[in-house]
Amino acid sequence: MINEPILTCSPSHPLTIWFSYNYRIAVVEEGVFDRGEVAHAINLFDMNAKYADVITTEAAVSYLSSANEAPGE
Repeated sequence: MINEPILTCSPSHPLTIWFSYNYRIAVVEEGVFDRGEVAHAINLFDMNAKYADVITTEAAVSYLSSANEAPGE
């Protein structure tokens, strides 16, 4: 099994489904929201503790940029 993160914007596939297939999941903190700030913070904390790595946009862009580089660059 490939252990590479998956990027998805699909609300029809909750992260628990990807987690159940043993995928490594990253949630971009600035890319998700909730109705209230407290609920948002609690949900991010819960996701980070159980199912995914909560990362910043900067970290996601950096990862994707490095993934596009050819080996040895």
